[in-house]
Amino acid sequence: MTKEIHDARENLDVRRSNISGSKFDDVNLSNSHLNNVNASVCKISNANISRFQVDDATMANSLLNNVNLSGSKIANANLSAVAIENCLYAGMIIDGVKVADLFAAYNSMKKDSDSK
Repeated sequence: MTKEIHDARENLDVRRSNISGSKFDDVNLSNSHLNNVNASVCKISNANISRFQVDDATMANSLLNNVNLSGSKIANANLSAVAIENCLYAGMIIDGVKVADLFAAYNSMKKDSDSK
């Protein structure tokens, strides 16, 4: 059964419900709260999720593609086996160390070992 809600301007309080497979298009979810939610295999695209906050979540095998994370903070996270590719890292800091400095040191060591 599909319930359609169009052009509504109301607050929804959804509890103990299975709405898997639902679609939200051109919807304002600002200031919404999701708690104890299974959003596995959920896709968010063309979205403004500035100041988005995720706490106590499993995001294993997730893909963040073409996103602006400038000014964001990742804390107390398991980043094992995370791949970062084709990204801007100017000003990025890991545990107080500038990533640009880490790359400079790595490239210097690599250059020295390649010349031997």
